[in-house]
Amino acid sequence: MKNKKVRTFFFLALILICFSIKTYGFGERVDYIIGMDRYETSALLSEANYAKSPYAVIASGESYIDALTSSPLAFSKKAPILLTNKNKLNEFTKGEILRLGTKNVYIVGGNGAVSEGVEEEIKNLGIQV
Repeated sequence: MKNKKVRTFFFLALILICFSIKTYGFGERVDYIIGMDRYETSALLSEANYAKSPYAVIASGESYIDALTSSPLAFSKKAPILLTNKNKLNEFTKGEILRLGTKNVYIVGGNGAVSEGVEEEIKNLGIQV
């Protein structure tokens, strides 16, 4: 009986100690990057991480698979992944391509994901596709 009371006391003491210990973060600051939609968010992410980039990867904003699978390409070229609409180059993406001074763009996903019209819009900006 006495042994059971001692165990109960230590168990309750342990619980109280665990819940009374203050925890501290490492002091790392977390910045949130949030746009009005996924297209603006991709451009804002690029702006936050790239001052200039001769390369950019363009993927459909309507299917996350192409953007996800293009990440090794983007990593190897040190290029941002920018999202666009299927049939028209998104204005946020266009503005970011111009701000970066991009010379070469890789379009991932084929014509079913990003149309030839978008490719032509990019070429008309003087950028190699």
